[in-house]
Amino acid sequence: LYVLSLGQITDEFLANPSMVILLDAYIAAIRVQQPKGPYRIAGYSFGGLFAQELARQLDEQGEEVSLVLIDAPNRGSRYSARTSGKWARMAWSAAKTRHGPVEAFRRAYSLRHSLLGYVLKRERKNVPVWLPNADQPLAQALLQVEREHRPKPFHGRALNVMCRRQANVNTFINMDGMLGWKDFLKGPVDVHVTEVRHYDVVRNPNAVLLASQMQAFFTQDAFGQSASDISNPRTAAH
Repeated sequence: LYVLSLGQITDEFLANPSMVILLDAYIAAIRVQQPKGPYRIAGYSFGGLFAQELARQLDEQGEEVSLVLIDAPNRGSRYSARTSGKWARMAWSAAKTRHGPVEAFRRAYSLRHSLLGYVLKRERKNVPVWLPNADQPLAQALLQVEREHRPKPFHGRALNVMCRRQANVNTFINMDGMLGWKDFLKGPVDVHVTEVRHYDVVRNPNAVLLASQMQAFFTQDAFGQSASDISNPRTAAH
């Protein structure tokens, strides 16, 4: 088990926050430890975006890769039609109480992207208050990469673990039932829904259950019964 961090390239990354710099360093570090696959990649929360891109690039390089996302919202899907439509309906509901139907529709249409964009920008630009001051610059740089990154589909096997109770804007990202990943996980996928909250899913005793689920997933045959097509993912709850 290895945990990836920026290490010696931190200063370079801070000077020029880039997914390319980040992933090149990660892949190089992985190949030092294990030159060839199969690779098992996992990402939790904010780290899911980077784990998915890492898995995608290794998959593109011809490696066998499995991916686990642990309650990791895909903010890159924020302007999807489903999400936009949700905000349009919310804007319509608010506007029609004060305006006629035609004016309400016009206002809802013009506001749907700006409302969603404002909320997401506000939600994503602020570094968590619990981070130490020394880590603030790195957090800001990672947030910048997240804002600029547009995910591409990953075609390997994936396990998507989600907490049922989603907070804030994640509720809207989750309109596809996969925290925004449905269009970006194109291989066999399992979906597991847990009743525990976001921070508790990686804490004991829940972490023990999560680890057992991940172990079972990673040891499955690539064409085992638990793998299902992304268009109809199998959902399990615990």
